Amino acid sequence: MSTRKLLTTAALVTLMIGAATPSFAEAAKTQTNTPAASSSGLVDAQYEENLRQAGSMLGEIGTARLLLDLGVVPDAQNHIQRAEKIAAELEQNAPEIIAHDTFKLGKSTYKYNGDIKDYMIPVIDDVLTVKDFEVLVRSKKNANVDEVDNSMVRYKMSMNIKDVHKFLLDAQEKVAKSDKEGTLRALDDIYQGAFIEEAAYDNPYLAVNDNLVLAHNQITRKNYGEARFALNHAVLGLKNIEKSGEGTPNVRDAKRMSEEITALQNELKIDDPTVFEKAEQKVQNWMKEVRGWMETRRS
Repeated sequence: MSTRKLLTTAALVTLMIGAATPSFAEAAKTQTNTPAASSSGLVDAQYEENLRQAGSMLGEIGTARLLLDLGVVPDAQNHIQRAEKIAAELEQNAPEIIAHDTFKLGKSTYKYNGDIKDYMIPVIDDVLTVKDFEVLVRSKKNANVDEVDNSMVRYKMSMNIKDVHKFLLDAQEKVAKSDKEGTLRALDDIYQGAFIEEAAYDNPYLAVNDNLVLAHNQITRKNYGEARFALNHAVLGLKNIEKSGEGTPNVRDAKRMSEEITALQNELKIDDPTVFEKAEQKVQNWMKEVRGWMETRRS
């Protein structure tokens, strides 16, 4: 079992500043070479499409990493092949990708075989970019994996697609030879180079919204353990709204919503299909309410 871990925020920053793969570091320096998303509607649309494809590719890579650690090598190989196909297409259209805004990722933390490891799955259009989720859930159960945490995080992103493609081709070659450790190293290099630094949530409303989005994704996939963790992070955001004292109606509503979410967290511990069916709608309603608060504050 590999003991390599995705870098923590501090290590990521250190890697990009001091010891990054040169091509990734250079990509971060040449941000002005990427067309501004606001320059035209056409550039806007192409930028969004490139970002969606990059998210899908990173989702395939993140899934492959987890499957490899769980020992499901054939499925991991399929995800690496999908990622390589996307990288080849992106290399033609967008050899460099720099996110003008922060990039959302679902961060799952698991403990097994004595290791604690983080796995990042990008979220595009409020949906986790992960396929074959059922395989992951079943494999985690078989491996007796303990869920430690699940939350939404935001990162600044800069990647050189040519290097990503090179690492994916290397990973394909190694996984074909059943070199799991070598494959993981190649995939880790992509993640370590793609994300520059984690962006702190200075807006508690955004933190609540993002973690409700993640909880909704996990509930729709019947992954209730991870949903409870994401809901816990939403509650932490609501507590920050309560402490802020700004906008009295939101403070009262935040307290009420916090209590409702805590109640749902407890209900999700019980194996009751009726609870699970109602949970998805409850989270959707909270998401709608929080976005209403955000719109009101902007107006």
